[in-house]
Amino acid sequence: MPEHSPARPQTGVPDARQRRMTGAQSVARRPSLPPALALFCVLAGIYLLTSGGHTYSYDEETMFGLTESLVERGSLVVPTCGNCTVLRSIPMPEGRNYSRYGPVQSLVAIPPYLVGRALAGDDDAARWFATRFAATLLTALVTAWIGALLYATLRRLGATHGAALLTALIYGLGTQAWPRAKTFFADPLTTLLILGGIYCWWRLDNPTGADAAARARAMTGWAAGLGLLCGVSVGVKFGAGIILLPFGVAGAASLRWVWRADGLTPRGLATIAGAGALVVAVPLALVGWYNWARFGSPIETGYGGREVGAVQGGDWWAGFSGIVLSPGKSLFVFSPVVILGLLAWWPFARRHLRAALLVGGLIVLHIAFYARVPQWDAGTSWGPRYLDFIVPLCLLPLPWGLAWLAGRGRALRLTLGGLAGVLVALALVVQLLGVLINFDTGYNAVTDGRRYWTIGDAPPIVHAGILRERVAAWWAARFPAGDAIVPGRGIVVTNETEALWPRYLPQEATIRVHAAGGGALAGALVYEDARETREPPARFVVLVAGRAVPTTETPAPEIAAHAYRLAFPVRAAGGGGDDFTVTIRNEAFVTLGPSWTRDLAVTRDGVPLPTLRRPLLLPFPDDTPERWSWFFTSRNAHLVDLWPWYLATIHLPRHIAALLYVGVGGGAALLLLVGVGGLVGRRPSPRLATARHGSPDSGEGLAE
Repeated sequence: MPEHSPARPQTGVPDARQRRMTGAQSVARRPSLPPALALFCVLAGIYLLTSGGHTYSYDEETMFGLTESLVERGSLVVPTCGNCTVLRSIPMPEGRNYSRYGPVQSLVAIPPYLVGRALAGDDDAARWFATRFAATLLTALVTAWIGALLYATLRRLGATHGAALLTALIYGLGTQAWPRAKTFFADPLTTLLILGGIYCWWRLDNPTGADAAARARAMTGWAAGLGLLCGVSVGVKFGAGIILLPFGVAGAASLRWVWRADGLTPRGLATIAGAGALVVAVPLALVGWYNWARFGSPIETGYGGREVGAVQGGDWWAGFSGIVLSPGKSLFVFSPVVILGLLAWWPFARRHLRAALLVGGLIVLHIAFYARVPQWDAGTSWGPRYLDFIVPLCLLPLPWGLAWLAGRGRALRLTLGGLAGVLVALALVVQLLGVLINFDTGYNAVTDGRRYWTIGDAPPIVHAGILRERVAAWWAARFPAGDAIVPGRGIVVTNETEALWPRYLPQEATIRVHAAGGGALAGALVYEDARETREPPARFVVLVAGRAVPTTETPAPEIAAHAYRLAFPVRAAGGGGDDFTVTIRNEAFVTLGPSWTRDLAVTRDGVPLPTLRRPLLLPFPDDTPERWSWFFTSRNAHLVDLWPWYLATIHLPRHIAALLYVGVGGGAALLLLVGVGGLVGRRPSPRLATARHGSPDSGEGLAE
């Protein structure tokens, strides 16, 4: 008989093994943020912080116009005019203009539009900016959900947490998805629906359940989900109708495979197929009704009488070579990391052949279809916008390529891994150039050569040049190399040749003074007051570095009959500091109006300091077309295409600006912190720990 060890006395103190088990159980019970949700928070935080806060194209303005019309007038008619930023539909029945795009993008933008309108109140400029800002933030959140869904799909396919997370981050920050998240285009929402369709199809193709009946019920739900996503995608973008055939064929093949492998009854098969067909028919019918209500035909969308011909009448080779090969629009230039996904296609197809066939079919179909669109370049957008839908699909195989590389020799791993790292770094730089500089500004900067086939005209190169020039110009204005005064707020110059003086000054104006050394600096404001009796006197307050300084006013007849010189000290002899902000405040502005200022100068030992012009920034216009172009016109030297910059230069009411800074900026920072904390503090779950031994199609199987 085997010997038994004596029983351990029950002392009430757990041994080391019990303590380890108790600690592991407490970690397992500790609530944590799901990785997909944490990833969403990270991407959403980055996208919200780097949003532009405005639209970039007539397409976006037209879709936004429908949102505005639905809210403000309860109408499908989108008003237009000769110089409006809204595209005209073809036809325009009885002169009524309609959006030529799917209605869903405009419908889902109604809640953020209402938030922006409520925030802006009655201020016209604030309402114009805040409603568009809120609408574009919707696209930022949608793009973040694409990254989260890509992670979830890869995990369902069997990728490890690390590989899936890396792939999703590469998609979110290393492809044209990041610059597109700044816009109000419908392409991100369509991409989300297509990727969701792939997720639903996979669940349909790999049903789970305790028995055949449970699996049939699950398949019915996933078939309905697939149908709904496909139908709604057509309501977002009419061109998305091309996905109906491949998803339909893939769904039918999945039903046939499950029917043969799982003994699905004909009645169950009909129920599943009927659920998918019925659900896809509902949004398609609503789209048909929408078109009929506008144009009297369910297939008329606003592109013209020849709907298919209008979007498929282009030169196929010109379009194909443009979106695949050209330096100005190639997918491989603007999203070079898709190369990594395509190189991993073979190991992915060996593992998931049916998924590879569906994904590959969607990629080929989209390229073939949009190559024949006459405007295959999609205008001023960053990269080939019509290929946004396939970017996450191209990256799907990447985790299986990483798994293949992990099994190779050290030298090969280091070589290929290093090349991949360089490609990812390059992709990140490309996206940053698209994020920091307005696409329209870069597009308008190209005036000669073959726009898409001249390497020097490639948008990443053009944007790099614009960014370098603007950073240098604003740096020189902020940190002058020599002594100078720089006009600031309230001194508005509308062109490069306009003289600074004379001009009317507003209630408050500022100049920045840079003067090295310890010599005395004196300032002088020369203005006119033509009243016979200067009662009340024009009362000015001068602040240097935020502190009021004494002023001395004397007549200046050598300047004009009613001119006066207001002298004030900037720095005493031997005083410290090289940089000062001088603020001129007209306390009698409400009573007397703006002052006609002849000169504002700062001297050292009687010698005026030279004036350094800062880069040109025009005042925010009063009408919509001019407001829209204010963001990209070459006359405006915006440092970056980011909403905090615009908020600081548009000069909205302070309480509205503060709400936007705190609400959007603070919310984005909080999301980013929560997401990073959720990813960094994640613990492997028991399910993932046992996933190494899963079946090939169970969603498990790749080692952590």
